Amino acid sequence: MQLLKVIVVFLIFLFSIYLFTACNAKSSSTIPSIDNNENAFYLIEDAAHKIPWNTKDSCFIQIQKNGETLPIKAKYRGGMSSQYYKHSFSVEFNQDTLLFDGWKSDDDYIFNANYIDKTFIRHRLSYDIFSLFSPANITPKSHFKNLYLNNDYQGLYVIMEEVDRSLLNIKKSDSSALILKDGALFSDYLDGYPQQEGEDVFQQKHPKHQSDNNRKEILQLWNFLHCSTDQEFEDSVAHYFNLDNIIDWHLLLLFTNNGDGVLKNFYWYKKEGTKWSVVPWDYDDSFGRNGDGTLQTALNHCNWQRNILLKRLFNLNIGKYRTRLKSKWDALREDVLNLNRIQVLVESYYQEIKPKDLENNFKKWPITDPNYADTLNHDQELALIYQYIPKKLTEIDSLTTLWETQSITY
Repeated sequence: MQLLKVIVVFLIFLFSIYLFTACNAKSSSTIPSIDNNENAFYLIEDAAHKIPWNTKDSCFIQIQKNGETLPIKAKYRGGMSSQYYKHSFSVEFNQDTLLFDGWKSDDDYIFNANYIDKTFIRHRLSYDIFSLFSPANITPKSHFKNLYLNNDYQGLYVIMEEVDRSLLNIKKSDSSALILKDGALFSDYLDGYPQQEGEDVFQQKHPKHQSDNNRKEILQLWNFLHCSTDQEFEDSVAHYFNLDNIIDWHLLLLFTNNGDGVLKNFYWYKKEGTKWSVVPWDYDDSFGRNGDGTLQTALNHCNWQRNILLKRLFNLNIGKYRTRLKSKWDALREDVLNLNRIQVLVESYYQEIKPKDLENNFKKWPITDPNYADTLNHDQELALIYQYIPKKLTEIDSLTTLWETQSITY
């Protein structure tokens, strides 16, 4: 009996030590030891917190070969893409941090899972092409990295700059600046004005808190797009919008065939001394694939005339819009949209993406996953893009001869 009491006391003692150790480990935010890989980033959850979906919470990241560990805040992100097991992240560093040479030092980044696109290049190719259309066009830079979460391999990711005040070179003191994401700017279902007072159907991203003046200015813009007479539109559209930027965006939508990008998947911004301009965003609906991963069945999938701005500019031929559209396309075809140059651009991405990266990613996320629309492998998917591009270039070439004589091309 005495021996039994001793054993019980000893077990209680051991359990007390375990509880003490566990509690201390939780409160001290112990960082696991990690074998470094220069082609990988390592997210490390704090022992007291798990990365949430709604609000960024504290964790750590290792981003350099020497294993330097930095405190960050992170959360999962995504709309339709949140249904996939491979998740994207929004990451915020405690101070501006330079992730890659040639980038701006910033504190906010997107770690894009890019699950549905087996080539991993649709976003980046679309952004880079748009930036090549004009040095004035702003797009987020991107880079490819493997990602681990608590030493658990998550797959190949596209690390992207976040479209925010810093990327758009907006000064903190600029009270005239506005940034909108997606929202209802080009939608006609509002029937005059948004539903309830204070409801932000235009998804204002900057400033974070929408003032009455912000709301009035955006409503005025919506009212101009949807309710102005043709004469009013013709007289004032160039006052509101940077038409060179709009022409480039129109051509990007046509070339990529991005149906989602016509009414959403963009940022709109203005700042002191400038007009409204667009930054493209989320281009997995492109180059032969829909946003849900299914194959596009038509080269005219984007149906750009659904956008009230593009439709009115084209139909009214504001400032010889159709001629300007054709002239810009012809110029781009001689340089940026030369088939050989596009191929060189694509090949440059695969200098960053190593064959082993792709192999490991598809071991983690097999192409037989039911979330994929079919079982095309990476090489077959890349071939799909290569087949799409010359067909689309030829199709738009043929359309340009009609742009000056008819209103709607589709």
